[in-house]
Amino acid sequence: MLRIMLAVLLALALVQASASAMAGNRLVGTWKSDSEASLRGVRSQAGLTRDQVRMIEQVVGQMTMSFTDKRLKVTMPDINVVLNDRTVELYGDEREVSYQVVRDQPELMAVKVVGLEYGEDTVEYHFEGNDLFWVYSDSMQGIAGDTRVREYFRRVK
Repeated sequence: MLRIMLAVLLALALVQASASAMAGNRLVGTWKSDSEASLRGVRSQAGLTRDQVRMIEQVVGQMTMSFTDKRLKVTMPDINVVLNDRTVELYGDEREVSYQVVRDQPELMAVKVVGLEYGEDTVEYHFEGNDLFWVYSDSMQGIAGDTRVREYFRRVK
């Protein structure tokens, strides 16, 4: 009888440890930029010019991020945007880097990203539920000027 109780307790401990590990890395999966959620904030954000908003409207909704336990792959496809009444091709990019969770709170997860050309960076993911987060998007730098735009990502896998 004692063996059975020990086996049950061990099984419960393993299930709990597995659930804790899953909860500890909420990022694992594939996330797609959510243009609708992102643009709601962009359109109401003070300080953005009409041209900046137009550019951001064409760019958000394109990027995909895929997380494993330790790796992040970011994919941005080639896209055509209209800039000053001309169509311009923006070349996409695909990068894969290592990351490490450095802070995990109910609505915020911070990770240290390693493997970028310029070294390391810490990125904060702000969660709104289990399947939606936002980050301040650096992908807009140089495209729409210096902005602090929240880009939302929704879990797709």
